[in-house]
Amino acid sequence: MSPNRVYWVSFVCFGLAAAASAGVNIAHGETDITTLVSALAGAVLVAVAVVALLTPERGHGPTEWDPLVYLVVGSAALYVAINAWDLYSVVA
Repeated sequence: MSPNRVYWVSFVCFGLAAAASAGVNIAHGETDITTLVSALAGAVLVAVAVVALLTPERGHGPTEWDPLVYLVVGSAALYVAINAWDLYSVVA
């Protein structure tokens, strides 16, 4: 898998986790501005990353495995893990 694809898939995961976290908060009645902005930002991030994945010539990303790719992948994995733990604690 190319570093460009891994980079944008990480942003898709990050956006989905942000939108899901905001969705759980909205379901619990938290409709403050930060929750709504978080939901919107997650949706926009997913949309931008999906466009970059579907049209690689438009989505400029890293072409080599450099520290930026590892930083984005690690950050997305940590953010998804934290939100998954929060979701699990709400369900369980």
